[in-house]
Amino acid sequence: MDLITIATFVSLEVASGFLKAHGQDIYQKVKKLLTPQELISLDLLEKYPQSKELQGEVATAVQRHLETNPDITKELEAFLAKLPQNRVTQTGNANIAVQGSNNVIEQRINQLANNITNVGYQPKQIPEGAVAEFVDTMRSLPPLKVHVTANILDPKTNFLADQLVELLRTAGWEVSGNSSSMYPDLPKGLVFIAPELTLSLDILTKFLKNVGFTNYARLDQTEMVTEPTGPLTIVVNGVD
Repeated sequence: MDLITIATFVSLEVASGFLKAHGQDIYQKVKKLLTPQELISLDLLEKYPQSKELQGEVATAVQRHLETNPDITKELEAFLAKLPQNRVTQTGNANIAVQGSNNVIEQRINQLANNITNVGYQPKQIPEGAVAEFVDTMRSLPPLKVHVTANILDPKTNFLADQLVELLRTAGWEVSGNSSSMYPDLPKGLVFIAPELTLSLDILTKFLKNVGFTNYARLDQTEMVTEPTGPLTIVVNGVD
């Protein structure tokens, strides 16, 4: 059984609640493989099981970790083989009658397996080819004290937020991060909240715009900063 099939099964059965209820041991082992940001996606999937995007993100994360954990992969295969021959897989309000574990996968795999490797489920970040230029450019500017946060209701934003924290720190900027905030009144995109437009901020926003991100500046509105750890807050409030 290939890893995409196993990872898709895990994602679907997390969404249905079956794995947590009937495979607690293997469920906990899978959870231990995940990063803190991936656990956020897992928790959100349990809350919003109908979300195809979350199903795909969890499946992608599980597949990546199974590639380096063959023992857990074998345990999951064994768990699949022991499933009852007749049961219903439920994902949110959708019930799908099945005949055996193979049909569980066959009836749902086409809904997710292609998407797992599709670019739609890949994290949207600064392109790999632009990373070195980004770090060099930011290193050449007067460093800013920055706080980077993301919208917890949109787990896709965490990837870019984490990347910005890492790259700006590499460039010598003082950066803190927190990917568990909510900014319901801000527009979707990258929102820069600062008391004024500086040279460093201007070039940062232009660079990110040039690599495909929608930017918004909120100047002289420091009351909107819920984590006032620096003169600049970058809110990753959407990455579409």
